[in-house]
Amino acid sequence: MKKIAILFKLMFVLSVPMIVSCEDNDSIDNPQFSEVPNIKTDLYIISSLGFDTAGIVMTDSCYVIEGDIAIRKSVIQEYLNNDLKVATTRKAYISLLVNNTYVGNIKFKIDASLYNTSNWKDAILQAASEYNNIGSSIHFVEVSSNYDVLIKEDTSLAPSTLGQGTWPSNGRAGNLVKINTNYNYLSLSQKIFLLVHELGHNLGLRHTNWSGLSESTGIGVPGTPNSGTNPDPSSVMNGNVGGNSWTGFSNYDTVAIRVLYNACYIFGPDDICDTSEQTFTLINVPPGASVTWSHTGYNHESYLSPSSFTGNPYIVRNISDTDKLIVLSATVTLPDGYSYNTTNRNIYLYNHYNPGPYFETLDNTDFSLRNYEDSKAHDFQWEVSDGVVYMQGRSYTLIDFASGVGAYTVKCHYTNGCGERITIVKFITL
Repeated sequence: MKKIAILFKLMFVLSVPMIVSCEDNDSIDNPQFSEVPNIKTDLYIISSLGFDTAGIVMTDSCYVIEGDIAIRKSVIQEYLNNDLKVATTRKAYISLLVNNTYVGNIKFKIDASLYNTSNWKDAILQAASEYNNIGSSIHFVEVSSNYDVLIKEDTSLAPSTLGQGTWPSNGRAGNLVKINTNYNYLSLSQKIFLLVHELGHNLGLRHTNWSGLSESTGIGVPGTPNSGTNPDPSSVMNGNVGGNSWTGFSNYDTVAIRVLYNACYIFGPDDICDTSEQTFTLINVPPGASVTWSHTGYNHESYLSPSSFTGNPYIVRNISDTDKLIVLSATVTLPDGYSYNTTNRNIYLYNHYNPGPYFETLDNTDFSLRNYEDSKAHDFQWEVSDGVVYMQGRSYTLIDFASGVGAYTVKCHYTNGCGERITIVKFITL
């Protein structure tokens, strides 16, 4: 798999530890055989997630899988409740990532045990900043209470274990990162590397080099290599690399994170006036990917030239024969051919010479402007050739024609989203 295959590893290790603590004051205990029926259910769930259940070690609060994956017993049922079925092909489940409700505001607290210890606080803040600036939907925020993730000291970790993260559950980031402060002597750069790695596990990112570590098989992220024992030697999510210095995310780390936590958005104007040209750019595109643009409008007609385009940015001209609201879409295609729609955006097209709105009237007293396709239209002013207008400033009004039978001219003036003053005229005969 690639670093972020969605069967997620949970620890950053120098070598496979024999003892892993999962909660405060945990230790390896003998299995409670009275709990065998529950254990069998838990093992079924673990197997359904794609893990090999052979060699599992049970503590009083978690299961330790393949030496370095800690799954808390208290949340294991959530994976079943989230409709995760048996993965006979070890399929990875994207629902185990942090969902959109929480990923943009992951609140973390630095425990007092680390806040003033060595320079761990600086490393933690820098690691969070690295994720915040990678061009994804991930955003970490430091708080002092009501946190999602607690980052704390734990010297009871195995001597070869620098840190430990937890697996996401119920759509939220893993709730705990433990740091072995027996490694206080690491440089700031090495600590940043460690924290980026551990936070990656809390986001649902697995070891990139799982094959070389003989870990359970996972499905790779589109656009990233997935063959060989170490498909991306520069990945921060490789295992058994404790002590590496931070030099930034690898190119494929960036691809994987941007694909899994898509934050692409279209930068450009909200309006295209008359026949002018405008430029639209898709931001946060995964490295090496191409962008294909398209748009939809009424009856699938084309209102932009070119109507579709592959490249970034997209320079277009308005060819609509009247005012229109269209939906602009951008599709990303990764180098391996995998494509996904990233985002859509509403764009208003204006034609000053043929805006398209018309009057609708009820009993020749109640007048409304229809089909002006513009939520930004404002400053409505009505006038009648002979009579009284009772309401101004709205797209509708009431008119009292002064002379009864006769011919009248009704006008509505308004300003469109391009700042152009538009006048719609209707001739009325009573």
